[in-house]
Amino acid sequence: MRLISWNLSYQHKINPKIDFLKKHIDLKTIIVLQEVVEHYVKPLNDFFEADYNLFYSLSKREPSTFDGKERKLGVMVIVPKQFKVNFFDVLRRTPFPDRTTYLEIELDEFQFSLFGLHSLTGVDYKKTKSVQFYSLAEAVNVHKPDIVMIDANEPKIDHPEIEKIEYFNNRDKGNGAKTFFQELYKHELVDSFRSISRSQSIPLTVSHKVNKKFDRRYDFIFINQQKFRITNVEYLYEDSINAGSDHAMVICDVHIQNIL
Repeated sequence: MRLISWNLSYQHKINPKIDFLKKHIDLKTIIVLQEVVEHYVKPLNDFFEADYNLFYSLSKREPSTFDGKERKLGVMVIVPKQFKVNFFDVLRRTPFPDRTTYLEIELDEFQFSLFGLHSLTGVDYKKTKSVQFYSLAEAVNVHKPDIVMIDANEPKIDHPEIEKIEYFNNRDKGNGAKTFFQELYKHELVDSFRSISRSQSIPLTVSHKVNKKFDRRYDFIFINQQKFRITNVEYLYEDSINAGSDHAMVICDVHIQNIL
C-alpha cells in the first residue's frame, strides 16, 4: 500500500500537479493533499473519480460569506474504491477544522484510521498555531489514528536526535507543537522517514524552503508500526517544485502486518 502526502500550494495551475501525481499512484494509493482550493476540486475529481473516492474538508466545514481565503485552504483525502470508508469528518474542536480530515477505513476486514492535517503558519497566526497543535494533540489522544499525514510548518530544527528537535516559539516557547509530536510518539506512531533513514543532516531531508533559502522538513507521514511495516519513504522535493508546489511530495510504502 502506498501513502502520499503533498501540499499542492494554492498557487499555479493544477494540471501539472495532477500529472505529477499520476506518475506515483497505483490502485492501492491513499493520498492526502493540503492547500486544496475550491477551483482545484473539479480537475481532481475529473481525474480520480473513476477509481477513487474523494473526501474534502470544505464539504464538512463550508466557508461562509464572512470567511477569508485563510478558511478556504482545504484538505482532501483520495481513497481507492476498493477501500471502504466507514467514517469521514473534520476535527471540529480545532480552531481551523477546515484544515483537518479524519477517516476510518477498511480493507478486507482490516481497519485503520487516518488524519490528514495542515498546520497554520506561526508568522501569520502566532498563538493560534499553538492552540491548534494542542487541539490536534487532543484529537490524537481521543481517536488514536493509525496514520497521520501532515504539513506541520514545524519544527524549527529537525535534529537527528529527537530530544534535540526545536520548535518555533508561537508565544508558547514551542510547547504546542512539541506536545502534538510527543502525543504521536506516546501512541506508538513513528515518523516514517526517521524510522528507516540514517540521515545525520539538519534537517534530515528537505521538504520546504522558507523564503527560498532556509531548509526545513515540515511534511510528515506518521505510522502505527503495530499495523503497518514501512518499506520505503521518499521526499521528492525538486520534482515537486517543478510541478508547481512549494513542498515536497512525501511517499511512504507500507505492508499491512500479517495480511499483505
